[in-house]
Amino acid sequence: RWRFRLEDGTRIVQEIVAAHGGSIRAVAFNHNGRLVITGGGGNSWAKLWDLESGKDIREFGGAVQRVKALALTPDSKTLALLPADRQVRLFDLAAGQPGRRLRAGFHHSQCFALTPDGSRAVLGRPGTGDVIVMGTTPGNNLGLTLATIPAGGSPGGVAISPNGRRAYVTDQIADQVHEIDLKPGSL
Repeated sequence: RWRFRLEDGTRIVQEIVAAHGGSIRAVAFNHNGRLVITGGGGNSWAKLWDLESGKDIREFGGAVQRVKALALTPDSKTLALLPADRQVRLFDLAAGQPGRRLRAGFHHSQCFALTPDGSRAVLGRPGTGDVIVMGTTPGNNLGLTLATIPAGGSPGGVAISPNGRRAYVTDQIADQVHEIDLKPGSL
């Protein structure tokens, strides 16, 4: 049994990387920091780890491999995975059950985040320099592009404020962070 401590970091990282067949491209902690979700290439899609016990709790995704990005809602209920096939899958984290699948708007996306309520995804598209805001809830906006915002450069990372009203997108070319208003009515 091991615990997540700085002095254990090398061994923990080695075990997680080995479980992914040698590469990890994305990582997220749950709301209390006790669990971590990792995604990568090799022989796994995404894995949920208990940092107290060091155990691999669950694997997400089945046969599809190579997670490019992942996001977790702040309440740790919904996990979103962006695999190489660019069809985002949403999962119930506790049950490990797949839910909705979003197919449109994710081409050339390298990064994304979910709003705190899980109703929207914000994606960065390095090939175009655009930021896409997409609906993720069943009903009228599931998979629909709600807004395309030309941010310029090459979006490399996305974070959303805890209240869900602002997105922050890094620009890998200009070394800037773009702030985007997500408030209802602003898109």
